[in-house]
Amino acid sequence: MPAIAEREHMDAMEDALETADGTGSSVTPVIVSTGNNVRQWIYYVQSRQEFVDRLKVTLQKMPGLPLEVRSERDPEWKTYEAFKASVRD
Repeated sequence: MPAIAEREHMDAMEDALETADGTGSSVTPVIVSTGNNVRQWIYYVQSRQEFVDRLKVTLQKMPGLPLEVRSERDPEWKTYEAFKASVRD
């Protein structure tokens, strides 16, 4: 797990990203996974460009997080459904 200060920085970035001004398209946080010194966020978005714009605005306000951004299509939410099926009650 990341150190407390790192985790708090990641939490603040996540909150800032979700409240950043957008153009009105949907940005839905789906999965947040933390472990092995990595936090992975999975968002489903209607507009890839809006998400990139939100991310740029957020990172200008909160520099210092090393990020890797990837994008792939998942119109049937298969990643989410697989994750949900893997979680035990």
